[in-house]
Amino acid sequence: MSYFIEHEYTAQGHIIECLFNMHRDLSERDEIVYSDCIPVAVFSAFAIEAYINGIGAKVVNFWDSVERNSWQSKVEVLHAIAEKTPDWGADPLNFAREMFKLRDKLAHGKPEVVSMGPYPTRADAGDHYHERKEPEWMLKLNKKWLTRSKRMFIETMDYFRDLHGLPDNDHLRFERTEVVERNG
Repeated sequence: MSYFIEHEYTAQGHIIECLFNMHRDLSERDEIVYSDCIPVAVFSAFAIEAYINGIGAKVVNFWDSVERNSWQSKVEVLHAIAEKTPDWGADPLNFAREMFKLRDKLAHGKPEVVSMGPYPTRADAGDHYHERKEPEWMLKLNKKWLTRSKRMFIETMDYFRDLHGLPDNDHLRFERTEVVERNG
């Protein structure tokens, strides 16, 4: 018999550290614009999916066969194992859906046309040529959204943790180290 030190690392712990650093840095600003919020949305989606995969690897013996499925499919599996039904219309799953929708919009984005007007003449339109109108989804990314997103992110992590009775702050764990006994 031999003894080994094993370090188990979690992706979500490191992603969440980056996410919370972004929140901290942005909370010190007076003004927040949509481009400040985009990395928060992307990292929120990354962390949610990393934690879903982390939980799945712990509690689902066939997780390797579903890990490449959509995040929603994986959430369905986690609920089925816990003998519960997901409520997609309510937070925190609705928040998770919002984060993945933003991430997908950015990762798979296509040009988006936003119109201004109508203007009675070409000259009138020309007077407004240098004004910008942002797409509706961008306008929602502001300081209010940022504050809500941090609170909802924590609620989402707690929701998934509670679904399988994992310890408090399990999602914040970076690593686990232990001495194990093995043959060889």
